Amino acid sequence: MKYAIIILCVYVIFLIGRSNAHSRTKTDIKYFPYKKKHLLTKAEYVFYNELAARTKKYNIIICPKVRMEDFIDVTDIQNRQKYRGYIKSRHVDFLLCDSKLNILGAIELDDPSHNYESVQRTDDFKNKVYNAIGVKLYRITYQQEYDLQITNMLKDLTDRYKKQN
Repeated sequence: MKYAIIILCVYVIFLIGRSNAHSRTKTDIKYFPYKKKHLLTKAEYVFYNELAARTKKYNIIICPKVRMEDFIDVTDIQNRQKYRGYIKSRHVDFLLCDSKLNILGAIELDDPSHNYESVQRTDDFKNKVYNAIGVKLYRITYQQEYDLQITNMLKDLTDRYKKQN
């Protein structure tokens, strides 16, 4: 009998906890467990500032942290959800666009976390996706000075743009 009462109490506590959790739905305007954070990491922000200064004369628009699903469509209609699942939660660090928001290229800033095998699998997947959609993905290695990498990227980007037009 003692155990039955304990089990009943635990069950009631569980139901009360579940009821409280259920009452905090996304439509409950009294509960919003969110806070603002900076869009870019410190390393990304340093790179962004240098990139912005260097691309200004080319009228390149830099769009940071763009979700891949926002600019990539799944062409396999029968398996749309499957392939959408691979891109819906992934982003690119920087998307480079012209003044009409046509995509010129994309940038991934590869910091030391890209040395991990799981991150390298994601990098390989992204490389293949960008190749499939015909957008050049530039991988910039995280470091203190980006001048040479940005110079090489801009030369390649402008050469590609000239060939297309």
